[in-house]
Amino acid sequence: GEVRAEETLQLNSSPSSGASVTWNGPNGFSRSEVNPSISNVTQAATGTYTVTVSGAGGCSLQASVAVRLRAACLLRIDSVRTACNPT
Repeated sequence: GEVRAEETLQLNSSPSSGASVTWNGPNGFSRSEVNPSISNVTQAATGTYTVTVSGAGGCSLQASVAVRLRAACLLRIDSVRTACNPT
């Protein structure tokens, strides 16, 4: 997925009731929340995030998502010039 700089990156999972969730990612990211978020995203937050869901009986499932920073659109107008040629 993509996120713009300084926005919030929202990670989502939907584990079954009673399952434990662990998210790991770039820059030392590690959370045990079901749906963690990162505010004010920078380039350091880009990369692959992996969620591990562990349920009863020792079964577990992993899924990953790659996150990249979307370029911000920046428009700058230094000056506006108009030419008028009366006829």
